[in-house]
Amino acid sequence: MMSDYLVHISVAPYVAEFMYHHFGNPVRLVKDSPEARLLKTYLERTPEGARPDMGAGDNLRIAVPWFKEKDPRVYCWLSPMSKAALAECFESVFLRNMWVELLQMPEARCRISTMIYAYMERHGISDIHWECIRQKYYRLRKQYFKDKGIKM
Repeated sequence: MMSDYLVHISVAPYVAEFMYHHFGNPVRLVKDSPEARLLKTYLERTPEGARPDMGAGDNLRIAVPWFKEKDPRVYCWLSPMSKAALAECFESVFLRNMWVELLQMPEARCRISTMIYAYMERHGISDIHWECIRQKYYRLRKQYFKDKGIKM
């Protein structure tokens, strides 16, 4: 069950669009997923003197689930490094998905740019992020060649 309490983090704009497309707005994490467990681990009581998290400057809203051990009415604050860890986790979800859908695709008889646009369309990522996605794709491919001499 989800609460009405939110935490806010900053992620790359295309990651925010990807997460909202698949997990809703605000993001509602899958129960017992690695992301939900990470959130549960780092949720804290709002420290004395800290202001409530209103999301100023952040672009991803996450609904805080009800955890047996942590009531979101009490535990609804993340430290800056906890937010960074969660942002890295979401980036990893995006990259793993890109790996599965684009890099492991058998040799298609279409242009890579067309495949990237189709990928973006499928995952709710706007066209303005095409160059970022293209660069991510090529970096994933190049990493294997650079490190292991394997052309992808």
